[in-house]
Amino acid sequence: MGFHELAMFFMLVYNNDESAYRALRSVALFYQRDAMGDSLEPTLYQIAMLFSLVKATTPKLYNFLDK
Repeated sequence: MGFHELAMFFMLVYNNDESAYRALRSVALFYQRDAMGDSLEPTLYQIAMLFSLVKATTPKLYNFLDK
């Protein structure tokens, strides 16, 4: 989901510009921060780390995803 889709979602849910802005700002600062930069490197690192965790904890799922 792109950032503009998140913004639209908050605008529809809150139906108030100020409330939507505050909620979107919190999401951007605390949950989407790594994805908001000018590089995909942090996000790709997180995906690689996620695959390592899946491989270590659920090899069967990892093998399915790795196909």
